[in-house]
Amino acid sequence: MSIDFGVLMREPVRVIVLVVALVGIKAIAQWLLANRFGVPASQRAYFAILLSQGGEFAFVVMAASLAARVIDQRQSSLVTLVVALSMVSTPLLLLLNRRLLRPSSRRELE
Repeated sequence: MSIDFGVLMREPVRVIVLVVALVGIKAIAQWLLANRFGVPASQRAYFAILLSQGGEFAFVVMAASLAARVIDQRQSSLVTLVVALSMVSTPLLLLLNRRLLRPSSRRELE
């Protein structure tokens, strides 16, 4: 409820770069962890995508940081929007993974 979409209109490039960075870095980290924990190779991309978004706890941390005056409203709005958009990106990335990156497994299911 505290998402300020005006930030996206004012700073679209910054927001997009931060969303891509957040999701990308977390996806790479999850991919490496999946490899380390023995997740089958065919499931690593799925695993990495599912866990690549920011979490709801970021909203709690941003609200607490704002209340404690550790950050200002502009920073809180930016981080909140980036986390929310990273969450929105997950289903889209899963669709992309299913349609473009795994055509052989889709044929196996048919």
